[in-house]
Formats: sequence, C-alpha cells, structure tokens
Amino acid sequence: MTSDPTRRRVLQLSGAGATASIAGCTSIFSESEGELNADEEPDIDPSEGITAVVRPTDEALMEAQQEVMAEAEDGELDQQEAQLEMQERQQELFMSRSIEFEGAMADTNISIEAAIGEHGAFLLTGSDDGLIDLLRNDDVQALLPGEEYEEALQAQEEAGAEPEPEPEPEPEPDEDMDDDSDDDVDEDSDSDDADNEGSDDDADAESGDGSDSDDADDEESD
Repeated sequence: MTSDPTRRRVLQLSGAGATASIAGCTSIFSESEGELNADEEPDIDPSEGITAVVRPTDEALMEAQQEVMAEAEDGELDQQEAQLEMQERQQELFMSRSIEFEGAMADTNISIEAAIGEHGAFLLTGSDDGLIDLLRNDDVQALLPGEEYEEALQAQEEAGAEPEPEPEPEPEPDEDMDDDSDDDVDEDSDSDDADNEGSDDDADAESGDGSDSDDADDEESD
C-alpha cells in the first residue's frame, strides 16, 4: 500500500475518539458466542495495514439498554445482574455487526488480515480508494493506523489474563507464646538470683571459718 496526503487526511479526520472506543470495549467484553473466519493474530505487521472500526447502530444499542432497564424496573434484575445483562447484549450486537461486515468484504478488493469481533476492530489491507470508500459509505465508523489494532489486541490479552494471586499475610505472633516466654525469663532470673545468694552465703561462711582458725593458732603460739 502507498501512503498519500489524501489517505493521511482521512485517517486524521476519522480517528477522533475511535481509539478510545476500541480500548473501552476491552473492559466490558469477554468471550463471544459468535465466530469470525478471521484470526485475531495478523500474519502481517500491523503497521502495514489499516485499522477499521465497526459498531452496531445507536438505535440497536439504545433498544438493548431500554429492554434491560425495563427488566430492572420490574424487579427481574438487580443492579449487578442488569450490568451483566447489558454487557452481554452489547457483546452480541458488536459480534453480529462484525460478522456482517466480514461477509460484506468477501466480494471486494479489501482483505481482512485479522479481526477482534467483540471489539469491532479489523486490520485491513487494500487500495486507498477502496478503504476510503468504506468510510464514505458508512461501512466503518473510523479508519485508524494499523498500530491501533496491535494496541487493541494487547489490551484484550491483558483484560483476559488472570490476576496474580495476592501474597498471603504473615501470621501474627501468638500473644500466649510471648507471655510464656516472659514467664520463663522471669523464672530463670529468679533462679539466678537464688544461686547468687547461695554463693554469697557460702563465701561468708568460708571466710568466717578461716578467721576463727587463725585466732586459735595465734593463742597456741602465745
């Protein structure tokens, strides 16, 4: 594919807000029930292609939202269930639109190199005129640089990765064990004091006996 000012201008005009649209899908979509023929991993460098963004109509999204809100107001769904239900409805609509778009490209000179259906993201290659016609005919909502597809793919992989388990907290020391240790220290200290007192008494006794013996020796000499 060749790059010209017209194509770059179209990418600039059509890209406003579209990147956020792709990234926002990664947090609300999980696995999809529908299937696309295109793989998620491209066989080419994404920079060699163009990222096309497709999405359901606003009317379809609004209708799904109103249906879920009605179920919630009737008490059929609580708040959490309503959020999950809306996510599933949106996922179905995005995938349905992606499958429809993939089928429409079968008879054109546009090649789908990769696709993330639940995000409405396609990596395309083809002539500049053919790609621009997709935008003019409202077949796609935006055309972005090919690198945007790679970022969307990475965001999807990160969203689907299992979170790392949090480390278990270290056990706190047992207070009873600390009390027992303190008691043992006190007992050992008392035992040492008793031994020291006994040693002092013995020393005094020995000292007294020695003095009496010396006095007796002196009297005999006299």
